[in-house]
Amino acid sequence: DASQDYDLFTRLSRITKLGNYPRVLFRWRRHGESVSSTHNDRQRKNALQISRTFICGALRRDVPMELVELLWNRRVDVLEDAVSLCTIGYDLCRRTISESRWSKSERRLLRQYVSRKLFSYLQGHIVRIGTWPLLLHIVFLNPGLVVELLFGRNRPPTPARTSTAFSE
Repeated sequence: DASQDYDLFTRLSRITKLGNYPRVLFRWRRHGESVSSTHNDRQRKNALQISRTFICGALRRDVPMELVELLWNRRVDVLEDAVSLCTIGYDLCRRTISESRWSKSERRLLRQYVSRKLFSYLQGHIVRIGTWPLLLHIVFLNPGLVVELLFGRNRPPTPARTSTAFSE
């Protein structure tokens, strides 16, 4: 079935740490007969459902599929959607970093990654008053983001382990 690997890694992330190995161990070959090519729609639908299950379980509340689909987008045009995504992202981040299995440096990297992602959702809406409380949440996650944005400092690498909900 399409998205089996994503399902496996999502379920594993609930019980253990996952990471990215820094060396290339294999190469992925794309071709017209691959599952990604022949079952792209089904694979995306399965991945969205896997993400929704993960997010609802982590937050212990229902999250509509429409919001999960928006999490996968790079740009959010509607202010209300951006606010909803930032709220979910903030809650997921806070829930995740509260787990004792994360080291201090992993928590810091996750907060940096999530704060940038949330800021990207709000970018087109910054001047709107409804975003100000969320901007404070983002600054709470990563106070250094303000300096980064104002002075264009280089961004540190993405965390070795991120919640599958924030995959790009």
